[in-house]
Formats: sequence, C-alpha cells, structure tokens
Amino acid sequence: MKYLVAALRLAVALLGLVAIVSTFFDTATRATINPFNFFGYFTMQSNIILVVVLLLAALVSFSGPRQSRSLVLALGCATTYIVTTGVVYNVLLAGLEGGRFPRLGEHRAARRAARLCRPRLGDRQRPRFPPPQ
Repeated sequence: MKYLVAALRLAVALLGLVAIVSTFFDTATRATINPFNFFGYFTMQSNIILVVVLLLAALVSFSGPRQSRSLVLALGCATTYIVTTGVVYNVLLAGLEGGRFPRLGEHRAARRAARLCRPRLGDRQRPRFPPPQ
C-alpha cells in the first residue's frame, strides 16, 4: 500500500508538471512570455507548489519513514491551494479562450487527484492545531 500511495503521488506530480510545461509552450506560441507575469498567477504558483510537495511526499513514502508534521501541513496547504484554484476557475473562467489540454491538466485533473488522495491515505499523521511545543 505504501508504494501505491507513493506511485499515485508521483503520477499526480508528473501530471501537474506536464500541465505547467505544456501551458508554458502553449503560451509561448501565442505571445512573448514575461516570466514574472506567467508565474505570477496563483494558478501557476499553486500547481508548482503541488508538484514540489507531492514529489517530496512521494520520495518520503518510497524511502520508508512516516511523514513529518511539516510535510503533512505542506500537503494540506497544497491541496487547499489547488482546490481553491479549481473552484475559482470553474466559477469565473471556465469556457474562456485558451488551450484545451493545459487547462484540463491545471484546473481539473490535478485538482481532482489531489482532492481524492489527500483525505484517504493513511501514511501520514493527522495534523493538530496548534502544533505541540
């Protein structure tokens, strides 16, 4: 089960990475890219955070030890960011002009996968607030 969880996280991270890269190249074919503008959107930032945190979580799961409280908190934050991005996209931006595959990866697939895997995986501790001192 542990390796299945790690593989799922790795797959979602790779899906997010593919969405980010494909969006970058899709945008580059239509306009000159200003990196501050392109990476300044919360959509990109939340996807990058999700990719990095899921890669770290997958590495920790493959290596054996239970996840630290900091990683559990980072997973919770990354999931919250990506779900918020998906809700805003579906409410405000769905149907506007743009590439079909990049938007699917950024706003729908990564969000659903992160939302599904977050509460159901048993390889982590439950976060406690406030953290014990």
